[in-house]
Amino acid sequence: MSPFRFKSIPYKLTPKSGERIQRHPGPRNAAGQTLESILQQLSPEQSRILQQSKGHTQMIAAAGSGKTRTMIALIEYLLCIQPDLQNQLLMLSFSRKAVAELRHRLPAAIRSRVLIVTFHGFCYRLLVRALRPAGHKLLMISEQDRDRWFETWLRQRSDQIGGIPFQLLYKDWPRFRLHFSDLAHACQQAFQEYKQTHRLFEYEDLVQTVLAALQAGDPAMLSACRFACVMVDEFQDTDPAQLEFLQLIQPGRLVVVGDDYQAIYGFRGASVTPFLDFGRLFQPVERFYLTTNYRSQAAIVRLANRVIAWSGHQIKKKVRPVQHNGQRQPWARPCRLSLARQQERAFALELKTWQDQDWMLLVRSNYRRQIWLKAGLPSGHVMTIHKSKGLEFDLVLLDFIDGWQTAHESAQAAPNRHGFLDEEIRIQYVGITRARLALGLLFDPETPARRIERRYARQIYSSACASRTTRRWIAQIGSPERLRDRIHSSADQHRAA
Repeated sequence: MSPFRFKSIPYKLTPKSGERIQRHPGPRNAAGQTLESILQQLSPEQSRILQQSKGHTQMIAAAGSGKTRTMIALIEYLLCIQPDLQNQLLMLSFSRKAVAELRHRLPAAIRSRVLIVTFHGFCYRLLVRALRPAGHKLLMISEQDRDRWFETWLRQRSDQIGGIPFQLLYKDWPRFRLHFSDLAHACQQAFQEYKQTHRLFEYEDLVQTVLAALQAGDPAMLSACRFACVMVDEFQDTDPAQLEFLQLIQPGRLVVVGDDYQAIYGFRGASVTPFLDFGRLFQPVERFYLTTNYRSQAAIVRLANRVIAWSGHQIKKKVRPVQHNGQRQPWARPCRLSLARQQERAFALELKTWQDQDWMLLVRSNYRRQIWLKAGLPSGHVMTIHKSKGLEFDLVLLDFIDGWQTAHESAQAAPNRHGFLDEEIRIQYVGITRARLALGLLFDPETPARRIERRYARQIYSSACASRTTRRWIAQIGSPERLRDRIHSSADQHRAA
């Protein structure tokens, strides 16, 4: 029987005369929480994961489905039913922002009993410990120093590159290798030699170095990686090295959480395949779904479902909305907004009165972000879709004017049966699902028919969204603050009815 299985049986005491019958409160974790108090915070869909999962577990959590709340509750629950798990539970994530949120949301009494860290942070700890006996220090090369090295190296070979900005190459290695194969190979080899000479590490070197030790069967490294339970957040963003790391450490129980619809880091070497194949890679596996979206209005969720259907290689699921307030109002439906190139400055002026409110303009590329910043949009209100992952806003504007990639430009994958890149569709899905109350999609009506942005407008969004001018849409919305008041008013009317 798995040590993670627990059955709570409340018992009765035979009362003496005048005494009340009492129920046993059941086990408590270090924060004083009981199983009942933990489960009361969750939906039936979420609590099922805590009560029924035992061994290796895959949690498929749609956008806005309460994924983080469920992970926190699972940690609290496990430490209730098995107190000896403390200091034997490892939570891995892919960003420091996610780690900070998980730590913040755990009760303080439990926080010190669970190791929550990024993949790279965990490998850093392991290597610091391994180097300490020999008196060596782990020296990391900063991103600025690394970029400076690449700039210097490429400048000495500018005659082979032409006028291409160096950043476009060393910031996008698939593209670099596609157009300058020999030069890219020589550049990487020279940089590796530079790091070895100066005993420097990059973040990716941390995982690779630990992986090499595990592959060699290093007893100390294997012992340091031994945990009774390992949980991995955002597992859809796993790369091959991280997957092999998890296979080699062989945790007693592995719980992975993620959403294949939101796998958008192929440019970093991540692959959605381990998430899709988890049931084959780690056996036996129990699979659970979180498909209720608590974040976005119903019309936004419906649009997201329609958009993701244009991608392939996915775990089919229908995400259901909870928020239906004001759905018949014109401001509640996602809209296609016409905005020609070179009109960004005029549009930015129209949005000036929204400056201190909860909205964001999301773009596909840093190039488009720079365009908007130059047009006068405040830097706090424009970011790339990748940067927005894990965030949410009352109102989202999604930029389809330029910057989206084709198969030729990405050099990473072939188009699907619709002629689109799966990852580009998933990036759109992530952008759409950042919106809570309203969504506007910016398209240039003069974009040539051959451009991918025009194909998106025509094939995906033309029948799914109403069409508006930016001025009319802003007049209907009023402002994100006014929109929120309308939504709350609609909700109050619905409850009264």
